[in-house]
Amino acid sequence: MNEYVFSIDLSSTPSSVIIGYLQDGELHITESDTLDLSSFLPQSSSESKIQDSHEEKISEHPDLSRLRELATIAEKRLATSIIVAPPPHLLTINLSVPPAKREERGKAIALLLEDSLPFDPEEYVYDWYALKTSGSDEPRASEGAPAGRPLQEHHIAGAPHLFVRRIIDACRTANFEPHLIVPPSAALCGAMADIPESRSPQILLHTTSHGLCQLLTLSGMPVFQRFIPSCLPSDHQRIARETTALSLWAEQHFGGRARAVYAFGEGREPKHSPDIEKSTPPNQTKRSLAELAAIAFLNRETRVFLTNLRSGPLAINPLAQRAIQHLPSFSLSALLAIGIFALYVFGISVMRGHKIVTLQDELFAKISSVIPGGKVTPGGEVQALKAENTALNRQLSDLSSAITVSPIDALTTVFRDFPDSNRISLTSLELNGKAVKIKGFSQDYAEIEKLESFLRKRQTKNHKQIYCRIKKELPPSVRADKVAFRFELRICSVD
Repeated sequence: MNEYVFSIDLSSTPSSVIIGYLQDGELHITESDTLDLSSFLPQSSSESKIQDSHEEKISEHPDLSRLRELATIAEKRLATSIIVAPPPHLLTINLSVPPAKREERGKAIALLLEDSLPFDPEEYVYDWYALKTSGSDEPRASEGAPAGRPLQEHHIAGAPHLFVRRIIDACRTANFEPHLIVPPSAALCGAMADIPESRSPQILLHTTSHGLCQLLTLSGMPVFQRFIPSCLPSDHQRIARETTALSLWAEQHFGGRARAVYAFGEGREPKHSPDIEKSTPPNQTKRSLAELAAIAFLNRETRVFLTNLRSGPLAINPLAQRAIQHLPSFSLSALLAIGIFALYVFGISVMRGHKIVTLQDELFAKISSVIPGGKVTPGGEVQALKAENTALNRQLSDLSSAITVSPIDALTTVFRDFPDSNRISLTSLELNGKAVKIKGFSQDYAEIEKLESFLRKRQTKNHKQIYCRIKKELPPSVRADKVAFRFELRICSVD
């Protein structure tokens, strides 16, 4: 799926508006138009000079309906909106901070700006990126950096907070949210692929009806940008002076003057100063800043250099903004889906409940027919079956095992273990498989207790228990001088 952009160039009148995507390094434009959007730009960055009827003028503009149509198309394609807007005062500066995490670097840059600027930095919004040496991820060391911990140089660009706020309000009047607001000079990053990479500084120019855009590159990286308002395309001498001044600045900071100047856009190539050693003709493709900004954003390598003035308190996450924008329709669909799912679960529950009741009725009837004398209550069928199974297992445990002890061995074991004395006498003995039932009398209870303890400890030479189950009873005795007893023994082993 292609990633689309909705790009508007407010730096020229009329403004170029495009919708496109990047494929194989080429920008494919699906929708384009030129509209008069001059009313989108506030006349001054001062609150007192901005008219209260700014939004009313925008809403009355005849090209606003066409812009809304293009915005609707862009929204259907989930396009990222980019506004190229020329601020009345573009602040650009390079500062050096120690390498650290992005949040910590941001705090350090804010502190340095407070010390470097002659006005309150909170009146501006800023964006920045780190400068690195060519072909390496190591930070570019600044002069005077302490040994062992080089300072990393950063390029910072800012614009008045009120100016950016007014651009956002104007776009909302056209029923779309601007995701990126970039200065015209930053949009020139999209032209970097059209020039050969060089280790010497190079200058990219673009003249608009609002001023001159300059971008200084070094080893394929934009290291400085400038926007000079009121520098008209016809003022060739001023353009040449500003270009020479930027070349001298590059020599002071990067050790060499600009070796080439590249002019983009519809304007004629300006006459350059003889101090600049080389100048190249304009690019053959006359691209607007709207196209260049779109290319810079869609190219992953140059996106990081595309200064976004919608930062700080005005920053926005495009994905989160789209989610909030589509929340009402999504909520309705979600509620409908939840309702359908609830009805489905309710229907399944009713069907399963009916099936369980039917099975319980059938099970009750079946168990009642098989166990006519059993006590079975509705809902207690499983408990009744468990009770019957327990009783059957208890009975089968005595009947299922094979008899491994002969009657002679059983009698021999019993007679050997019961002492022949006048204290204990046996009256009857019943042998049934492994079970032996013995009745007798004793002179006192102590003898019966000793006999029981002896039987429980009785083992074979191999330490196997002889009597694995012993049940003792003391029935009423017919003689007062005798104590009756009964033993039910289970013989498991014999000597």
